[in-house]
Amino acid sequence: MKVKVYAISGTYAYPSQVTDSNGKSVDLTPENLKEGVSRFSSILPLRASHDDPEDVGGIIHTLNYDEATGKVHYDGFVFKEAYSAQITTKKMGISPEIYIDDDGLYFQAGVLTSNPALKETSIDGSYLYLEDDGMTDEPKTPEDKKESIVETQSDIMNEFSRKYLENKMKSDEKEIKGLTAKYEALEAEHKATLEKFEKLNADYTSMIELEISKVENNIKSFGIAKPDEIGKGLDAITRLGVLNSLSENLASKTKPNKPMDDELTAPPEGKSNEDRLKAIKERARSMGATEEEIEKLR
Repeated sequence: MKVKVYAISGTYAYPSQVTDSNGKSVDLTPENLKEGVSRFSSILPLRASHDDPEDVGGIIHTLNYDEATGKVHYDGFVFKEAYSAQITTKKMGISPEIYIDDDGLYFQAGVLTSNPALKETSIDGSYLYLEDDGMTDEPKTPEDKKESIVETQSDIMNEFSRKYLENKMKSDEKEIKGLTAKYEALEAEHKATLEKFEKLNADYTSMIELEISKVENNIKSFGIAKPDEIGKGLDAITRLGVLNSLSENLASKTKPNKPMDDELTAPPEGKSNEDRLKAIKERARSMGATEEEIEKLR
C-alpha cells in the first residue's frame, strides 16, 4: 500500500558567519562545511527551537555538499502536521544547529523557525506517497489510512531514536575518554609535584639536622656534656632556634673548652632531673636567655 509522508528538502548551510550552540561566533567556510558533511553518518533531529531538544518534529536523513557553490543541501521528513502546514504556507524556514570543538565542525540538528539565522537557507515540502512493502492489506477506512501513516512515522521515529542514541553514546564516550586523559595527566603532574616536594622536604630536614648537629657540637665545646637533651621534644626548627640562642650567649660570655659548673652537665649527687633542669634554666637566665627561650628547655 502507499503511505503519505511530508518530505522536505533545501539549503541547510552555506559559507557565512553564525553563532554555534555554545554562543561562539563561527566562520562557516567551504572547508569546514565539507568536513561537517563528511562527519554526518546517520540522521539529525528537526526541532522547533534551539532551547528545547526534546521537541522533535521530524528528521534530516541526507546531507550533501555542493562543490560548485559550497552549500550544504538536505533531505528529510516532517511528522508534525502543524509544522508541515507552516512550511507549506512559507511561514517557517530552517536554521542549522552547529557545534565546533578541537576536532572540527559538527552538524547537530535542524531548527524549524520563522526567523532563520542564515537568511538564504531554504525549505520546500510536499506530500509523498511511499510504498510500504510491510503491509499486505489496503486500508479500508479513513481511520485505517490514518493509522497506517502513524505506524510508518512511528517506525521512522524509532529508527531515528536508535541512531540518535548511538551517536550520543559515541559522543559521550569520546568526551569521557578526553576527560579521563586530562585526569590522568593531572594525576601524573600531581604525583611528580608530590615527589618533588618530598625530596625538597627530605633535603630540608637533612639540612636542619646538620645545622642542629653543628650547634650541639659548638655548645659541647663550652663544657655542656649533653646538648642533645636541651629542648628535647620541640620541633626541629624551634629547637634549632633555642640552641642557636644558647650558643650565642655562651660564646659572648665564655671561652670555648672551659668547663662549666657541674650543674649544667649532670645533676649533683642526690638531686633529681627537675633540680638539674632548674639549674640549667638559672644558668641560661644569667647568660641573657629570654624567658620564652628558657621555657622551651626540657
